[in-house]
Amino acid sequence: MEVKSEDTTSPINKNYSLPLQSWTFIQEDNLTVNQITKYQWVSDLSVQGREVTKEQLNTMQGQSLSERFSYFETLGYYSGVQDSGKTTTDINGSIYFVFFNPNSLAADLNITYNYQLSNIQPWVIGLISGIFILLFGIGGVYISARIRRKMIQDEEEEQEPSAAERYMN
Repeated sequence: MEVKSEDTTSPINKNYSLPLQSWTFIQEDNLTVNQITKYQWVSDLSVQGREVTKEQLNTMQGQSLSERFSYFETLGYYSGVQDSGKTTTDINGSIYFVFFNPNSLAADLNITYNYQLSNIQPWVIGLISGIFILLFGIGGVYISARIRRKMIQDEEEEQEPSAAERYMN
């Protein structure tokens, strides 16, 4: 499906409950594959969260609580009631989030997604870039060959005796 810039898509809203003093791992599936996506999460209580890669999510799920806190600190997270950003869905149409609710109450979380509309698919950009690189390379080889041919001609002309030298011999 090709997305036209004049097309509009409605936002996708998802609601979650974050249990008190616990970790929540969210894997959003069934989104459009390889699509630039803007997201915003809003919570009724201050929580810690961030968008992560699938590998980061899997790593955190396999860690002890102390390792998980350390890793989360290393990745950097946002602490507050809302955050937003832009990411690209993976080849399965997924986006991943990790949240920690430090509160003694459950927190309600709403995540909203909007696709960034574009006329140009990523493979088209790659194809056009490849063609320009190929043409640039061919142009460089052609110019180098012309310069080399001119240098050889100049060397041959220098080696030929001048008209005065030919007359004297």
